[in-house]
Amino acid sequence: MIATLFAAAVIAPSWLGIRVDGTGYLRLVRQGRVVYAKQARIQVQDGHLVAEGGARFLPDVASSDSSGLKVDLMGRVSTSGGACGRLVLAQFSSDGDLRAENGFLIASTRPDLGDPGDGTWGVIRMDGSAAAGPQVKVGATETSAAAPAAPTATTKANLPPGKIGEILVSAHSEAAGDAFTLADIAQIKGDASEVQALSGVEIGRTPVMGVTRIVNESQIETGLRAAKLNPDQFLIEVPDRAEVVRTGQTVSSDQLYAAANAAAVQQFGGVVTFVLENAGSELRVAPGELTLTPESCSRNREGVSVVLAVNVNGQHVASRVVTLAPNGGGVGVRTGQSVKVSLKSGGASVVVTGICQSDAWVGEQVTVTITNSAGKRVQETGTVKDANSVEVKL
Repeated sequence: MIATLFAAAVIAPSWLGIRVDGTGYLRLVRQGRVVYAKQARIQVQDGHLVAEGGARFLPDVASSDSSGLKVDLMGRVSTSGGACGRLVLAQFSSDGDLRAENGFLIASTRPDLGDPGDGTWGVIRMDGSAAAGPQVKVGATETSAAAPAAPTATTKANLPPGKIGEILVSAHSEAAGDAFTLADIAQIKGDASEVQALSGVEIGRTPVMGVTRIVNESQIETGLRAAKLNPDQFLIEVPDRAEVVRTGQTVSSDQLYAAANAAAVQQFGGVVTFVLENAGSELRVAPGELTLTPESCSRNREGVSVVLAVNVNGQHVASRVVTLAPNGGGVGVRTGQSVKVSLKSGGASVVVTGICQSDAWVGEQVTVTITNSAGKRVQETGTVKDANSVEVKL
């Protein structure tokens, strides 16, 4: 009896406790379904790293040695036989996206995937080991359950049973052609022949420039069936509201301002400089040589309005209105406005009232009509000092 107990203690599987210290979740597959966990007890069984409950990790971590199991902060797994893989974490926008089921967490939305130690994903911490499997109740007696059986082995060490390939769709993708394929939007795993076959599977039409198209799992499955491939043979993960856009380039507000400012300074500049007031929303155009050409440049009381032609490879693709304001404020004076006119001659200065004959910004020249000492109305040209005064040097 003692010998039997001693032998059982020697051969009892050892479980290593690990947990995610951060916002990420462990990512596993159990009975063909992707599941998640914040912490788990793990061991190597039949050459694969598994968690209690019979779940393998995604991607699969394989090792021929089950002794000396360790996981470092960055999720790198090793045994006495050396390094054998790295854990991948999943991150959700809200914990409400997860619900508990059979000892694991099931997601209602698609997560982002990342590596331990990257940003807020978190690190992996080891919580020690236990000598036996989980405790379960059988009637009124508490006994130790046998270690969970590993899933049936397949020829693909990095895939769950029954799967011959893995399709991980990116949250954001760009495509250049009229139609986009799996190769454009997903990371594909499997044997070379499967990867090649999956890469060319057409999923849908590429949206026009500036339009976003949402991709879901149903579209992936439809594309696979159209290519005479069985979706059930592939592990498919699509993030919630995964999107694809047409490949292009962004015309930044800095680029628009530079082109509009150059036109405004050339036509209305001199002593006045301009600041950007509004360049509209971000503009996406086709890739190629980008040029911005002013189509018109008009002045109003608040500033300058410049219409820019957006050209790619010499072809007009869009127009954008950019508004600029004089640096330091808006309009200095306006047509018909009554202002104080400081008449300066040598060291003498006389202040009279005048009427502006045009709009002008601070620092610009403006003509004002005044009544001189002889009672005669005359016009003088001076410099706008602020919104209410003009200086004339006689």
